[in-house]
Amino acid sequence: MKKIAIVILALAAVGCSSKPEISDLQPSLVEGWIDCPYVKPVNFKKLNGVDNKNVYVMKISYELEFQVNMEGNVQGFSRQKVCTQVLEDLLIARKIPLLTIKRGFLVPIEGDFDMVKSEKGWIPK
Repeated sequence: MKKIAIVILALAAVGCSSKPEISDLQPSLVEGWIDCPYVKPVNFKKLNGVDNKNVYVMKISYELEFQVNMEGNVQGFSRQKVCTQVLEDLLIARKIPLLTIKRGFLVPIEGDFDMVKSEKGWIPK
């Protein structure tokens, strides 16, 4: 009986995450790009993390995968103002010409996100 209780406690401890994982942040990242039909966030990775008592700073990377060929799509592209500006800023910073992008092209993104523990687990601050 004692062995069973020890095994159950050990399994319960393994299931409790004291640090956030990329799976805690991924839905928010996907939702953040939902209004931009040209790209889809993919290949999420947690690179590092720092526990600052009330906030856990998680360094992550992911890629934006283009869902369309941008050549010949510029008129439709300009209709999505916010999406357009964000993508243009990303591409300009990386010196990637917009019209050279083909479907499946990946743009790497890295960033730090503040995570806080809530009643339902870790969430972005």
